[in-house]
Amino acid sequence: MTDEQLIKAFKDYLSIERNYSFHTVRSYIRDIKDFQDYLKINEFSSIQKISSNIPRYYLAYLNERFEPKSVNRKLSSLRSFYRFLVQEGVRESNPFGEIKSVKQNQTLPERLYPEDIEKLFKHVLKEFPVKEINIDMPTWVENLEPEHWLKKEYFKIIKGMCESVDKIRDIKPAFYDAKQNENLSASDLTQIKLGEGTANILLKPSENIFYKIIKIIFNWFFQFCFVCYYHRYTHFFSYSSNKKVSSRSIICIKKNIRCFIFHT
Repeated sequence: MTDEQLIKAFKDYLSIERNYSFHTVRSYIRDIKDFQDYLKINEFSSIQKISSNIPRYYLAYLNERFEPKSVNRKLSSLRSFYRFLVQEGVRESNPFGEIKSVKQNQTLPERLYPEDIEKLFKHVLKEFPVKEINIDMPTWVENLEPEHWLKKEYFKIIKGMCESVDKIRDIKPAFYDAKQNENLSASDLTQIKLGEGTANILLKPSENIFYKIIKIIFNWFFQFCFVCYYHRYTHFFSYSSNKKVSSRSIICIKKNIRCFIFHT
């Protein structure tokens, strides 16, 4: 694929799969186009084949022309773009993955207002370690057998989420990454207690999964009822007549049982 095709694929990914707004997508693409222009002006390789040194050259170039906030936004756009290329198998690694964000100059305000103190307090608390994450799920999911594929998928999601969480600030990103799983929907981060280092997360399966499980249960129930009624009727006729039930009679019995089950 050409560079232009890759950029278009990334644009579609942001718009459709990530559901980003028009202005957000435009900002991402503009940052990537700026980097593409930089590569062309300096006669570097194409955007998909850059070496590991190019991001450092580009960072120095950005630092000379933009404020730290703008530099960090451009770096973030390029990290996301190359992460997408890795996911698509275009590249083996993300060249911007090791490039750290630029520290922004922060000046202390002359006076701290209550909202400033609250914001500062929350920022400090978010650096505290996580002590406990409580996972809530529907009762019917909890009652599934441990070896059931859906329950195993739940445990896999929970394990992956917990492994990426170390501090309070890690909880939200880990939750939103887990929420992208196709088997989940309407999940919610219900509560975070900063002072206690705990969080409550509600994980709900998608409606398609729910109806799929219900269909399996009904199929099993039908088979169970069929076996029960089949044995009951064959036993009754053979006992009352003291004769072996013919195959034709068994077919009629099956037909009657089927009609009975589907109409009750």
